[in-house]
Amino acid sequence: MLGVFLYVLIGVHFLNYAPDDVYITLRYAQHVAAGQGPVYNVGERVEGYSNPLFLALLAILQPLLARPRHMVLAAKFIGLLAGLLAVLATAALARRDPEGASYWGLAPLLAGLSGYLAFWSASGLETGLHALLVVAAVGGYIRSLETGRRAWRVLCGLLFALVALSRPEGPIFLVAVLIARGILLRRDRRRPDVADALFIVLAVVPIIAQFVWRHAYYGVWWPNTFYAKAGGGWSTWADGVRHLLLALSPGLWSNAALLALLALTLAPWRKTTPRALVLWTAILAQAMFIVVAGGDWMPGWRFVVPIVPLLALLAPGAANRLLDVLHRRRLVEQFAGWIKWLPLVLILSVAGGHLYTVKQLSHRPSGWRGLDDAQFFAPEYKAVADWLSQRAQPGDWLATGEAGLVPYLVGLPTIDCFGLTDAHLARVPGKRHEKIDPGYILGRRPRFLLIGGVRPGENGPTSDFAYGQSLLTHPDTRRDYGTVYARGTFLVLERRVESPH
Repeated sequence: MLGVFLYVLIGVHFLNYAPDDVYITLRYAQHVAAGQGPVYNVGERVEGYSNPLFLALLAILQPLLARPRHMVLAAKFIGLLAGLLAVLATAALARRDPEGASYWGLAPLLAGLSGYLAFWSASGLETGLHALLVVAAVGGYIRSLETGRRAWRVLCGLLFALVALSRPEGPIFLVAVLIARGILLRRDRRRPDVADALFIVLAVVPIIAQFVWRHAYYGVWWPNTFYAKAGGGWSTWADGVRHLLLALSPGLWSNAALLALLALTLAPWRKTTPRALVLWTAILAQAMFIVVAGGDWMPGWRFVVPIVPLLALLAPGAANRLLDVLHRRRLVEQFAGWIKWLPLVLILSVAGGHLYTVKQLSHRPSGWRGLDDAQFFAPEYKAVADWLSQRAQPGDWLATGEAGLVPYLVGLPTIDCFGLTDAHLARVPGKRHEKIDPGYILGRRPRFLLIGGVRPGENGPTSDFAYGQSLLTHPDTRRDYGTVYARGTFLVLERRVESPH
């Protein structure tokens, strides 16, 4: 109950946070509902979203809710509900832990105490739904091994297919459980059965179908977001290692030493349970993805969130093994009067510090303040969108790295300077947001350039973003565009009518 309470409390606290990427998905959902297809700009087939399943849910709701703030609220509600179900699923799985059932309450408590699960579930992105599907698929597979029910194991294949549809990296969890299954079979000197084959078929066929559909509709095998974020080689991987190391402490409830405690579930090797091995392979698979992807620039350790319930599920077994060691060393008998309070003292000692670090993610007044635009739309972004709505004409193009809220509210066809929704910029050599091609952007002659992260420089305004710097310093920009709007860190330049270019 405390885990659920903490989850709900933190989720409501962060309701006002909505990253710009939320509105990219909402723009796609808007076009799908209007019969224009899953496109960012009408007529341009580019898969600039990373959440097909979540997009489908929002596209279904679009005709019913229509208004932007209602759609944002729907996205947040789906995420919050999914995250809550993830906490409850963690509790249900922990209660059935053959080794640590006596301490099952630790799992939902840690899942709720994490804070980052609630933070990202309330954001409006697909993270909460993805986390729910991960814990359901991995947990369901674990239960099928523990109970010996082959039919359950087969049907789990469909859950892993849904995981793959919820995020592009979703298939790594399928690979992880197959590796764990192979290790267990080799350790126990057994062979795969028919259920293993059917499980793979049910999981892989929908994934293959998605790839075939993508190639038929978009003309490529991978989503455009993959091309936008790929590249950089060793530099990207170094960023990923750095991100993973920095995430260890906050991802483990502000105490990286808990990783060693949770590792007790793997020793001794012959007594390692299928539950512990499957959980650890899934956790390591996500860690490898974080490294290869180069980490994440957003706050709150978003890529760690899907494995928070899996880490929490290791806690009951680790607690059981720890107390078993204490019993064998007769420490429990010596301190029997107060040792029952030890878990509570340990939890409370980290809870305060951890929740304080989570609180630092809030940059604005928090909590529910009513169903109005200020609740979901950042004022600076909303002001730019209102200004553009009054100035722009049908057929005008906008170029910006802020490809979410402003284009969603204004409705202008937009060149995404970060390349998430632009096929050309996604394939420019470079590392993630450092990919630039100002000649391509200006060559498409957008009427407006919206540049974020602007600050004063020695030779005029500059930007914290590579695309912004490249556009502001490009000779064609200085010749053909003039500043028409400035607010906060935003600068809008408009193409001069008399420009022959």
